[in-house]
Amino acid sequence: MAGDTFAAGTLALGVCDICGFTYKLKRLKDQYEKDTNTHIKACPTCWSESHPQLRLGDLPVRDPQALREPRTDTATHASSRSTVVPIIQTRVAATRLGNVTVSTT
Repeated sequence: MAGDTFAAGTLALGVCDICGFTYKLKRLKDQYEKDTNTHIKACPTCWSESHPQLRLGDLPVRDPQALREPRTDTATHASSRSTVVPIIQTRVAATRLGNVTVSTT
């Protein structure tokens, strides 16, 4: 018999390091942070994957901000670039008291 074998532990109990409740030892999982084992055992309720935001800086990020050969806006107002056509509508609304005509320009 080799010296590196362990008992099966089918009935062994363990305590969740986060909430403190008792679970079967086989149900507790190791908590990892940035692919490193923190040696914290967590129950299925408390266990969470390593958050992706903790991996910032591990991979190179190319996020250019400047444009090549940009063109500046020569118009002073946004309305100077479009044609504005006025629309005149007359709407009629009926109520119990009478008719009301609303004209918008």
